[in-house]
Amino acid sequence: EKRRAARPARRTPGTGYFRKSGVVSFTMKDEQLRKACREWRGSTYSTELVELRGKVGTILCSHPSGCVSVRFKGVEDRVKLPPSCLNLLCGPVRGPVLSSDEELAFAHNVIEALRSEAGCLAVENYLEEDEALECCEDAWALCSEEDKMRQGGTGMGDSVKRDGGLRGDQIRWMPRQNTLDGYDAAMPNGIQTLIDKLHRLRKAIAYLTEKPLYRTSIQLAKYPGEQKGYVRHRDVKLGSKENEKRRISCTYYCNKEWSPEDAGMNNHRELVVYPKSRDPRCVPRHSDMMEERKEKARAMFSEEVFIQPKANTIAFFQSHTYHEVLPMNSPRVAFAFWMYGPDSLDLTFPGAAECSIDNNDQFENKQFIVLTRELRKHAAKGAEAEE
Repeated sequence: EKRRAARPARRTPGTGYFRKSGVVSFTMKDEQLRKACREWRGSTYSTELVELRGKVGTILCSHPSGCVSVRFKGVEDRVKLPPSCLNLLCGPVRGPVLSSDEELAFAHNVIEALRSEAGCLAVENYLEEDEALECCEDAWALCSEEDKMRQGGTGMGDSVKRDGGLRGDQIRWMPRQNTLDGYDAAMPNGIQTLIDKLHRLRKAIAYLTEKPLYRTSIQLAKYPGEQKGYVRHRDVKLGSKENEKRRISCTYYCNKEWSPEDAGMNNHRELVVYPKSRDPRCVPRHSDMMEERKEKARAMFSEEVFIQPKANTIAFFQSHTYHEVLPMNSPRVAFAFWMYGPDSLDLTFPGAAECSIDNNDQFENKQFIVLTRELRKHAAKGAEAEE
């Protein structure tokens, strides 16, 4: 007589990220769900579970068996499920398990702003006054460690070029952190406060959009003044479907002594965002004739949104949007915070479907960009740099 295989007494989720406060979606089919419930001790199949398919929820706790309890949107009671039934949208973050109403409201405002024609959002007084002051002081202190700063580059992988003419900042990458284990002793408290708040925003955005935002990267940048800036560029191609691409870009400014005179000829402004550059209908393609490419380039950069780099101001925009750091007279410091995910967030230009353009169909020729540089006041702004 064949003996039935014993159920495992304990199973650890493969990724290790199905932990308390993580955001997940439930998409498993009925037959797969029955099998998973048989394999995982502590979980029981029921027809009510089928009705939860497609819902997004937050992990409340994990059990010794490896199963997790999840609270789904619109469901009052928690549901105990095996991790194999779930798709991870956002890993665990520090702080309360569930996002507060205030956090969800702010995330909703960010999402709606990214969907709008402006395509970006600038928020002043992002941190509390004392938190912002401490964060600014910590940021400038890190920038003073010149041996750990390096020239910012353009391009990717082996093609990175560190040309001070295209990009004039000195950068420093912040260390990756384990969000499950306390505070990183090497991270100053003021910066840690900012990072934790942005991680909680990432979690709220993943919860509302029901799209994965797996990880982040954080960069500290210092521009020395001396009319140094960063030419027009974007952080990822429009419509990119490759795994773990940048989806949302955030810039937090630490210039507590900023004054209008620091902007020089740029009228108090530093960051320029080009909202129409995320419209697939304006993107030059290989099949276009030269004149058509020029017309599309004019349309891409026909609208501008300016943001002042004042202390405790944060700007949000989609990573495939072209933007530019204008040359300035005085030094300034900012954090760049990127949210990564394998899928597009479907927050494209109103009236256009982002999936209507193929990643490989976009015309990316630096010589062509130079031909259109008369569209800008400064010739250097015609160069394209993709980070």
